[in-house]
Amino acid sequence: MNYSTFIERLEKCGNLSEERKALLRDRSADARVMEKEVLLTPGETCKYVYFIKQGLFRSFRIVNFKEETTNFMGEGDFMTCMHGFFKHGFAMDGLVCEQQAIVIKLSFYDWQAMCDEDPDFLKISMNICTGYLVNHYEQSHIYRTCKTQKKLEQLCIIYPGILNRVAQKHIASYFGVSEQAISGIIASLK
Repeated sequence: MNYSTFIERLEKCGNLSEERKALLRDRSADARVMEKEVLLTPGETCKYVYFIKQGLFRSFRIVNFKEETTNFMGEGDFMTCMHGFFKHGFAMDGLVCEQQAIVIKLSFYDWQAMCDEDPDFLKISMNICTGYLVNHYEQSHIYRTCKTQKKLEQLCIIYPGILNRVAQKHIASYFGVSEQAISGIIASLK
């Protein structure tokens, strides 16, 4: 598989020597993920961080025996259950493929070993986490201050075509509104 987009994405966060690039290629694995395939179920041990080359994923939690959408991830994003991965414990969120995908996965142990062995890779790891936190903060500000239509417009900018790739009930769950409400908002956008 061509790892160039994976390496390019990592290099946006810091320097990678040729040796580290080769090590990443050796330690990571590519995988095809089918639509509706679950990569992680809440309560399982989170073993991997994924780089999404192609496709769309959704994270979810089970609250009062009901599935609630917590996030979406698409091409060029890193994906894992942050809580489970960094504590190498049980995942609070699950990960499901919403559109057939190609991912590159790297195990917790390989990621940790690279951080331990190489200060540059540790810096890359920290920059990825910092970028995630900044994006999360910016998104939470938008979601806290805007009406649902504006939130939906923003989601469509981040993930073009999401309305054709994800069931409306998952988008409604993400925004904490009814399916009828999100259906009406989608209709008004068209």
